[in-house]
Amino acid sequence: LIPKKFPANPPLGRWVITQRQQYRLFKEGKPSNMNQMRIEKLEQIGFVWHLHDKNWDDSFEELRVYHAKNGDCVVPQQFEENPYLCSWVNYQ
Repeated sequence: LIPKKFPANPPLGRWVITQRQQYRLFKEGKPSNMNQMRIEKLEQIGFVWHLHDKNWDDSFEELRVYHAKNGDCVVPQQFEENPYLCSWVNYQ
């Protein structure tokens, strides 16, 4: 994922933000520079449209791995492998 502030290439970070904004407008039926061909090209390279969904999927995968190792989903608060996982589980 390219972050909003991408020190290695700031214009790319801004471009990615613009693509997500244009995609949202396109899906809402509002004027946009986005079109189906661009959407398909970006999706072919794994472009992530919704960061929240991607983050949720990543956290769920971490929990699945934890469950496979420990047999439960009771993640301790001081879980060194992923300190964020306990908070994520509690939030769900």
